[in-house]
Amino acid sequence: MKKQILFIFIQLAVLTGYAQTTLYSESFEAAPSGTTYTVQPSFFNDLGQDYLIRATPATAAAWTTSTYTGQNGSNILAIEDVDGSGGPCDQEACLLTGDSSIPNPPARTDVEIAQITTASITISSHTLTSLKLLIGATGSSYELYNETTARPDYVQITYSVDGGAYQQLGLFTGNGSGQLSQDTNGDDIGDGTALGVALTEFTFDISGISGSTLQIKINISSNAGNEEIAIDNLRVEGNATTSTPTVASTAASNIYGTSAVLGGNVTADGGASVTTRGVVYAVTATNANPVIGGTGVTTDTNGSGTGTFSETISGLSLNTQYSFRAYATNSQGTSYGNALIFTTDAIDTNVFTGTTNSDWATAGNWSLNSVPTGSQNVVINNVTNDPVISTTTGATVNNLTVGAAGSLTVNSNASHRGSLIVNGTATGNIIYKRFIDDANWHLVAAPVTSQGINDFATNVNGTNAIRTNGSNEYAIGTYDNTLGVGNRWVYYSTTTAPGAGNFVSGQGYSFSRSAAGEFTFEGTMATSNVIAPLSTASGTHYWSCIGNPYPSYLPANNNANATTNVLGENMSALHAEHTALYIWNGSAYTTVNHISSAFQLAPGQAFVVRTRDASENFTFSESIQNHQSGLGLSSRTSNNTIIPAIEVHLSNGTLDKVTTLKYSENTTTGLDVGYDAGAFEAGSTGLSINTHLVSDNRGVDFMLQCLPDTDYETIVVPLSVKASENETLTFSTVADNLPEGIDVYLQDLANHTVQKINDDSYEVTLTDAISGAGRFYLHTAQSTLSIEKGLLEYVDLYKTANRTLRVTGLVHQGTASLKVYTISGRKVFVHHFDTRNLVHDVPLPDDLKRGIYFVQVISGNEKHTKKIIIE
Repeated sequence: MKKQILFIFIQLAVLTGYAQTTLYSESFEAAPSGTTYTVQPSFFNDLGQDYLIRATPATAAAWTTSTYTGQNGSNILAIEDVDGSGGPCDQEACLLTGDSSIPNPPARTDVEIAQITTASITISSHTLTSLKLLIGATGSSYELYNETTARPDYVQITYSVDGGAYQQLGLFTGNGSGQLSQDTNGDDIGDGTALGVALTEFTFDISGISGSTLQIKINISSNAGNEEIAIDNLRVEGNATTSTPTVASTAASNIYGTSAVLGGNVTADGGASVTTRGVVYAVTATNANPVIGGTGVTTDTNGSGTGTFSETISGLSLNTQYSFRAYATNSQGTSYGNALIFTTDAIDTNVFTGTTNSDWATAGNWSLNSVPTGSQNVVINNVTNDPVISTTTGATVNNLTVGAAGSLTVNSNASHRGSLIVNGTATGNIIYKRFIDDANWHLVAAPVTSQGINDFATNVNGTNAIRTNGSNEYAIGTYDNTLGVGNRWVYYSTTTAPGAGNFVSGQGYSFSRSAAGEFTFEGTMATSNVIAPLSTASGTHYWSCIGNPYPSYLPANNNANATTNVLGENMSALHAEHTALYIWNGSAYTTVNHISSAFQLAPGQAFVVRTRDASENFTFSESIQNHQSGLGLSSRTSNNTIIPAIEVHLSNGTLDKVTTLKYSENTTTGLDVGYDAGAFEAGSTGLSINTHLVSDNRGVDFMLQCLPDTDYETIVVPLSVKASENETLTFSTVADNLPEGIDVYLQDLANHTVQKINDDSYEVTLTDAISGAGRFYLHTAQSTLSIEKGLLEYVDLYKTANRTLRVTGLVHQGTASLKVYTISGRKVFVHHFDTRNLVHDVPLPDDLKRGIYFVQVISGNEKHTKKIIIE
């Protein structure tokens, strides 16, 4: 019986180049498998004269009449009488010569055959040249291919392209003399040299074959025991196909005002080395499809070979649309990717490179070789030298982008503070290091918007050295105006800090370090107005702690910026008698208002304010940010205006308290909003000294009072003193810029004494505790002050509550009376009291209706009248 054998060959290598290359090869050195080759029917050997085996020529000689020579490698494929009795076709179905897959079938279509079939071979990137194999045969009874009576003997080589029908490529068959020979003229008769034991290489031209895949089948028919065939070293050869490279343009990135990153991807070299690649670009309006040498086209090269590439293109024009294409060149020519477009920013972008060092102010550290200005966008990426804004640098940019792996630090020290202003938007975190010069308490606001309180307290992002106490509380406190005296500062602890979230932008906090050093704040920065809500949930203590939320300076008062400043923008939200910023100096609160020297709030500077009612908003305007070189922790600058001033000091030997008077042509003896500053109402019961208004006194303590600079001789200032029984007090003054010859006098009504205290002091021991005005008065005069005044010269009266009147300044003279009249002149209330006490509180009757009344104090033959309103 005739039998069919199927061999499957796989691709061994794909090479590129210009010389002929062996694309596929099989020498039967390994057993068949699904990934190498297969045979049909299966290998067999009946140890006689019927076999289909893979063996060395010496081994095969045990069953053949002679030994084959000239093989490639160790093994050959040996075949003899595959249809012999007991062969595999007795056990499995084999193809017949008339099968539809057989091209040019022989005359006998009922003969069983064997097949060799290669796997699908990719040929799309090659030009095929030849198929080669070694073949040999022995025996003398080979029949012709188209024999009609006997069974034909032959080796037929066929091929299929892209899965199509198989075509005959070559044929070996009987030559009419019993030998197996090549059919060279296509008449199905072997007319070539007869095959022998020496394996001969035959070459078949396949140069006309093209497509994507190729498959080879070899059909074998052998019908006699002495018909022995050997096959070896089947190969497919060809040349790699060369063409221009394949390249794609990639979208532009990092697009800035005068630069952008352009590039592409060379995905195939076309069979020849890519010698040059890069991008071409042009203004779209000039050339929308740029090529090398085109109108208005700029060519940028970027190496060679395949793969992705990119290049930063600089020197572009602002706010301009460009077209660009990637290109690649090999020996066959130049290919271009698709044309893409991008538009540069209207504002230029300066990228920090850190080429020289970390200094922001060094031009060589920037992509534009210049330090950024407020009209440029700035990008900070991950570089070796992260940028640092030094303590003497003020940096202004348009938009700021700090990459996720980038870092930007602003430094400060004891004498200078670096600052940063972003006119547009800010993306990413900055680091602000705020120097603290001691271990005292300081009021600080976070100059970033997303610094976590717990991270700050536990030193996650720096060496903050926050103090703690025995109750596991951190020295980080918020001001709670609903709590009582002595309890209003509430401190975070190891329990409350983890859930506290971030520092609130615009809110002030009380901090203390264990020693001088830096507070490190890290987070995003505010680039718009920050509104701090000021509210009191209960009670009437309308004080709040707030602070500068920016990493830059803000003008606090008119002398710092006469047009727009923090105090001026928020006067309507503040209590009229406390229109000032109260800044803690480490031991006491000092005031900043419009009479103060020019004052710039440093980055993170916090302060307290008193609102006019229980709910107000305080606005920090981003538009008034500025830089101040040379300003340290105090953030105060001077102005050229000379302001006469008197500081009145009160000491008990342990504590020293002070109140201030300033004299200006723009102020009055009454309330000057934004110039006079009431005392910080902490509720302390300790030593204090303040003043009351000279005119329209409402009983409010002022730590700063402004007065006209023309009436020194006539102005008498009530001093409001708080001190304990048996306490010895010393009054003194520090006077600056007073007119020549003006001296400062202290009058003590209780002791009927006047003492000049601008170059001396006045000491007194109290027999009774004192709290408020009515005993001590301050005078300014050019000559010795006379104390011969009328009984009611110093009398003042004001409401301490809606229905309580306080009378102060009465000189001891027996009894006095207080009478209340309606506006029509009807007397509705009379009260008599002893003048031995300098301060008298008079309760008004509950049935006194709301309205306007006149109050008259009578002592001896003198009268003092004042209008009051009962609400």
